[in-house]
Amino acid sequence: MLTLIDHRTADGSRHFARLVTVAPWERVRQHVRRLENAELINSVDPPGPRAWLDFSYRGHRFLVHEQGRHVDLLVRNPLCCDLILYQVGSHFLRLSSVANRNRRDNEDDPGQTSPGGRETH
Repeated sequence: MLTLIDHRTADGSRHFARLVTVAPWERVRQHVRRLENAELINSVDPPGPRAWLDFSYRGHRFLVHEQGRHVDLLVRNPLCCDLILYQVGSHFLRLSSVANRNRRDNEDDPGQTSPGGRETH
């Protein structure tokens, strides 16, 4: 479940969510494109000290910022309504949830057995 936070940054943006990083950065970048009507504006990709994505969605500018083992989600306009923030945050939370579930499944079944119980290679 997503919990919105309201932390104002030095430039006045609102930091509204922090999610655990569980997917490679390229998948995070591709995930922006899967958010209906979102437009990727700019990005700085690894290997750098900090990766980030800048995109627009429903008339607002957003920033996804990688910080070690988590990503921060920010919106330029701190008055952006919580519904839009929840839509963006939930979109990225689904990426985290899917990657987490896949990782857990692989840890639970290191032999990658098929539904019939046979080991796959």
